[in-house]
Amino acid sequence: MKLNVKRLLAALALPLISLVIAVILWFYAVGEQSIEVTLSVPLKVDPPAGGRMTVLSSSIETIGLRLSVPRNILSVISQDSVQAYHQIKGVDKAGEYNFALEERDIVLPPGNVRILNIYPESVTVTLDELIVQKLPIRVSLEGEPAHGFLIDDKKIELNPNAALIEGPKAKLEKLDAIPTETLDAVGRMRSFRRKIALKLDPDLRSITRNLTVDVFVPIRREFSVIVFHDIPVKVLKDSKMAFGVSVQPELVSFAVNGPKGILDKLKPQDILAFVDVSALEKGEHDLPLQLKLPDEVQLNHDTPVVKVKVE
Repeated sequence: MKLNVKRLLAALALPLISLVIAVILWFYAVGEQSIEVTLSVPLKVDPPAGGRMTVLSSSIETIGLRLSVPRNILSVISQDSVQAYHQIKGVDKAGEYNFALEERDIVLPPGNVRILNIYPESVTVTLDELIVQKLPIRVSLEGEPAHGFLIDDKKIELNPNAALIEGPKAKLEKLDAIPTETLDAVGRMRSFRRKIALKLDPDLRSITRNLTVDVFVPIRREFSVIVFHDIPVKVLKDSKMAFGVSVQPELVSFAVNGPKGILDKLKPQDILAFVDVSALEKGEHDLPLQLKLPDEVQLNHDTPVVKVKVE
């Protein structure tokens, strides 16, 4: 009986081993099957090494790739795992140049990945001379101060007020200033000081690394002028005064100046225009008009004269 069991196990072993080998071969064959994959990949183009050149523009920013990828590594193929890089060689003058992308410009992940196609076939780039230029710094402000206040642009202080900037010649020559990062001025009523960085395009850099600008932004009250028309002239006299008094003109117009926040709320009924005749004798007199105005508000011109007749 034991002999029959051994013979049975021996007879079954060979088919089982064959089945295992077949399964392994099947998984291997399936893993080696290739699938076509299409990717869009960013293209990085560098200027000639060691020169004073830079890439000003490129006809494309991404390229298309058609790849043959084994099924077993399909999960690792992505835009991040494939890179496209080309360095221009043999060029020493600024201008427009064309080049064709080759397989050596494409970096692929490990595995039997094949490049079937690269498009577009040709790339056009513009090279420019790399220069350094000193440019004034201009603060970037966003928003408006509180009502009745303004930024005194002429008294803004920057330290430093200029910077050495490296970049493409054609671009730098068009710039009249370099902006800072944006400062928020919304609702402010007081001057303020901040340290901020420059706001530079990717193809520009400051020669001074990590340059920060000390910015002082002065904020002051906004002053304005307003004209009032036909304000009645009141007569201030002693209650014991028995004389009759007339004034000419009876209505006056004048301009006042002061903080905009106060003037915007000022109404004609808030203003008292008068002449004091309590010490006058009979006759005709020329008196300066007197005004009772809010604090910080004053007449914007010479004081009007009123003719007063006491009889």
